[in-house]
Amino acid sequence: MQAPGTNAKQYGFGLVDWRDGTLDFELADGRRAAPLCAQLRRAVARSRSRGRIAMVILDNLGIHTPKGSRLLRGLLAELGEDLVLVYTPDANRIEWLWRALRRTVTHTHRRRTLTELLADAQRWAHTITPAQVLSQIGSPFAPDQQPPVGEVLNHAA
Repeated sequence: MQAPGTNAKQYGFGLVDWRDGTLDFELADGRRAAPLCAQLRRAVARSRSRGRIAMVILDNLGIHTPKGSRLLRGLLAELGEDLVLVYTPDANRIEWLWRALRRTVTHTHRRRTLTELLADAQRWAHTITPAQVLSQIGSPFAPDQQPPVGEVLNHAA
């Protein structure tokens, strides 16, 4: 049975630095290219400041591809070789991080409103440590013996 009415939705966008565990997390009203492009700009700025290029692994969602997004096509033309996008249909490690978010926040069913749920998602994203992020995504740069990610929200409350 489906719930009556129209359910409000928000989408989380995230980008993780594989080496240091920095998480760039943002919420948006839909799966749109603008939040993705904003994150890609931040990733390029961060990489440039370290004398590197930004290499980002993505799945083939339409907004992630130049074919599916005019905004992304323009960004790629603007940034040139400072941004390299790598597409993989499977094994996108950020999905492992989203599983932790769902276990800790969305699947606990303790929030009564979308506002409460979004606040907890933001809190989770801003309190998870880089070491926990690296551990969760299986990065070879992760320190050993990190506490479970589910502990992050409990300590923040």
